[in-house]
Amino acid sequence: MDIGTWEGKNGAKPRGSAAPWASQAPPPPESSYVHPVLEKLRLENNYNPKDFDLEPKGARFFIIKSYSEDDIHRSIKYSIWCSTEHGNKRLDAAYRDAQGPVLLFFSVNGSGHFCGMAEMVSPVDYTASSSVWAQDKWKGQFRVRWVYVKDVPNSQLRHIRLENNENKPVTNSRDTQEVPPDKGRQVLKILHGFRHSTSIFDDFLHYEKRQEEDEQREFPSVPAGGPGEPGLLPNLDHLKAAEAMKDNKQMPMPTSNHHMQSRYHHQQACEDPPPPDLLTTPSSESWERVLRDTSLEVQLRAIQRAEEMAARHGLIAIPL
Repeated sequence: MDIGTWEGKNGAKPRGSAAPWASQAPPPPESSYVHPVLEKLRLENNYNPKDFDLEPKGARFFIIKSYSEDDIHRSIKYSIWCSTEHGNKRLDAAYRDAQGPVLLFFSVNGSGHFCGMAEMVSPVDYTASSSVWAQDKWKGQFRVRWVYVKDVPNSQLRHIRLENNENKPVTNSRDTQEVPPDKGRQVLKILHGFRHSTSIFDDFLHYEKRQEEDEQREFPSVPAGGPGEPGLLPNLDHLKAAEAMKDNKQMPMPTSNHHMQSRYHHQQACEDPPPPDLLTTPSSESWERVLRDTSLEVQLRAIQRAEEMAARHGLIAIPL
């Protein structure tokens, strides 16, 4: 059975279709608004290069299957990836043993196409984790460098069959399936030469908004830094206090003389209204409840998520 056709699964949508938050106005001209994150990524990376080594010596090739296009968006945005525990071990071993680059061909389940290729540029860090993924179950991560970001239909690749996978088409591969070198070079050449008309970049703003919505559902408010001080991010003093009191059932409210006040700076270039303030805090009771009713691990995770959200959204912390 093949990977399938594109039906908007897992929150994705056919390229060019109107997103639910889009107006019904005619399509804007090509010179219209470009998301600043996408603009920065394009300036810093030479995506879809005209020249690339299509016969890389000692290269190893793997198929990467993603559950959602949201994770592809975040991989491109943060230059990281994470597979399953088994997949991470397989890729890590390949990276450490390889005599050349480890190249990863990405496809979203049910999409009917491959969406690009990235090079693995670090071993797996099993101690690292990230809260950016659509699902919060992935552990460990490694760095990647995206080379091609384009939609290449399965029909362009289906004729390539893998002798190490029951002679099935490469389009019918599982996550971290290794592709023999000669077949991997065939896939690479097709990805390189294919003249695409669509890519995930067409829907970048859509996935930026989805990420923001995911973060608000996951962490709707950031607890205050102290009693009666709404809108303050927890800082390292909270972390130290939580660690110091981990054996005490009655967790006191951490206090600090160096609270950090953060402000949300929204990009006004977009015609859409700015998103709700991520730092709205109903009261300090929320933070007290977290400290009183949850384990130390959950408390530290909450602080980590708050700090990651601040960094990703460009929040500027100003000491009071």
